[in-house]
Amino acid sequence: MCGFLVQFLSPVGCFKQSQLIGRLRRLKHRGPDQQNIWSNRYIWMGHQRLVLLGGEKTGQQPLVNSSGDALVYNGEIYNCQELQSKYLGTSLINDSDILFALLNTCGTSIIPQLRGMFSFVYYKCKENQVWLVRDPFGMKPLYYKQIEEGWEFSSEIRAFDDLETDPLQAEIFHHHMAPLPGYSLYKKIYEVRPGSIKTIDSDSEKSEHYVNLGSVFNRAQNIKFGSSSVPLNDTEFGALFDQTVQLHLLADTPPGLVLSGGLDSGCIALSLSDTLNKAYTMSISGMDESSCAASLADSIGVSHRVFQNSSLKHIEDVLNAMDGPIGDASFFPTWDLFYQLKNFEKSVLGGDGGDELFYGYPTFEVEALRQKTPNFLIGFGRRIGLAVGSYSNSRVDIWEKLLRFGWGESDFTMFRQMQYMAAKPMDQLSLEALELIHQNFQQTIELEKIDSSCEWSQIFTYYFRYYLATQVLTKSDRASMSHSVELRSPYLDWSFFSSSFQFPDNGFPITSSRKQVLRNYYRSYKKLENLSKRGFSAPLQKILPRLEKYVANQRGRRERSNTALLEDSNVGLHARYLELIYEHFHGSIHS
Repeated sequence: MCGFLVQFLSPVGCFKQSQLIGRLRRLKHRGPDQQNIWSNRYIWMGHQRLVLLGGEKTGQQPLVNSSGDALVYNGEIYNCQELQSKYLGTSLINDSDILFALLNTCGTSIIPQLRGMFSFVYYKCKENQVWLVRDPFGMKPLYYKQIEEGWEFSSEIRAFDDLETDPLQAEIFHHHMAPLPGYSLYKKIYEVRPGSIKTIDSDSEKSEHYVNLGSVFNRAQNIKFGSSSVPLNDTEFGALFDQTVQLHLLADTPPGLVLSGGLDSGCIALSLSDTLNKAYTMSISGMDESSCAASLADSIGVSHRVFQNSSLKHIEDVLNAMDGPIGDASFFPTWDLFYQLKNFEKSVLGGDGGDELFYGYPTFEVEALRQKTPNFLIGFGRRIGLAVGSYSNSRVDIWEKLLRFGWGESDFTMFRQMQYMAAKPMDQLSLEALELIHQNFQQTIELEKIDSSCEWSQIFTYYFRYYLATQVLTKSDRASMSHSVELRSPYLDWSFFSSSFQFPDNGFPITSSRKQVLRNYYRSYKKLENLSKRGFSAPLQKILPRLEKYVANQRGRRERSNTALLEDSNVGLHARYLELIYEHFHGSIHS
């Protein structure tokens, strides 16, 4: 893993070398092992490297060839040796060297074949052009900003100067917990969308997707309705899953495993039962699954270490690691996991993506039932949800789920999902914010080539592009990389996704369960009993008082009591958390 900062200027521009090096150092946590820079009259490229493959003498970046083409890259390409053998005939060791050679030889045609997590900036000297490329799921970040002299690109927003919040994205953040895809919380700073290539030269800029969700969803739709496509059987799925997990072990030192006690990481552990050496679990009061994880680790003979959550002792450090407000409160225990894990590993595997690929959230069941239920009963159910639902004073419980179900009144499927997952009702947003959200939905549908008449296509588009990419993976990247630890996600492999993904069958959730294919895989190794999803959540009722105390002191205001903070029936804990996180970075949105 790495971090980079690039400045791409018009001929009248000039580089402020010492200032740029100072800004590059803000990314040192992403790559503490090496720092290098390179420039010509048009472009300045700086790179911070975390060495995981090939040692310090190979793969140093920026990479530059005799033609003046150059590359800065963040990530891992797991099939780099296979692609090298197929297209290059060289014997390079490091994936960055192989990627650079592939781009020089094959151009953009090689990008859809890359299996991994990555973001990179590739400079074509002769054309004076840059390509900004991001992996298909958005595991690795890539931001861009237009400045007076040209453009800047970075792995994190903290490397940019002159940040000014965007009021509309800030308003959306306070409800949805994240900015919209393609945006950030700051004016003039945008994020390259997952699975896309953005090309910039002196005269123009354009973006295109090299993969799209629509192609996978169309296949899933054909499977569901019994056309030529055929789903994988359990044996075929198991073989494909094992192959994909093995692919993610590429490193000089084999990675460990973050073992949560649930199905996603449990299946990875079982897949690696003959080779896995170390597993790690975070114990969180009130939602502790460490005993389940320990039982599984013991059954396959894996060394297992349990960490006790201590993030409340490090609130300032946690906030500094965020790179701006992060709405997912589980950032706190996730940060703490990697804070303790960094003493043992430089890379680990994790289960991100399993819920999205195999419909693990309860909202998938809600939508399946909705499709089988008459509209008048759905409307009646929403009214009941609004009447009896209420905010929880701990984690989201059945009563808060009922309340959120009551909010989901839209016939626009993607917007309904956003309301289910929101911190407070979306109808409280301004008309301008609502219009921007709907424009973004339509743009996403077009870019991803989605069949908007298919409800399941819209549902999964929301979870892959609006929830996974902007919240879950942002949290995972910042929390892990703040401690220079690389987190790898075998489920988020586009080839695996394309081959294994399918929509819920017509019997779901009555005759089949969430993550049924993973349950079948798990049972093929051992008897599975009473395993249910709890998720990696944050104990908000404990975090909020400490966060309130810290922010009140920082902002010089009166501290609210625990009663006012935790027991206000009109405001949920997630909304309170969003207000405090935002206030820490930018002051109150109401001021």
